[in-house]
Amino acid sequence: MAELGALQFRRDFLRSVGVSAVNAALVHVAGTSMEPTIRDGAVLLLNRADGTPRRSSVYAFAWEGQMLVRRFQRVG
Repeated sequence: MAELGALQFRRDFLRSVGVSAVNAALVHVAGTSMEPTIRDGAVLLLNRADGTPRRSSVYAFAWEGQMLVRRFQRVG
């Protein structure tokens, strides 16, 4: 994964969205599979501490060597 640059967030902003500075990560979106919710070229702020899937929430995860962003839905 290549570093593309840096963004800075105020700690009070991170706290207000429930993300600690230690668990914050950024992902640059490439692709249209999540449109219109997430557009190609968007930058997402991730909370790496949030590992419990919840219905209709959007998650980033590694799958077969790629980073994917998907909405989880319960089936069955």
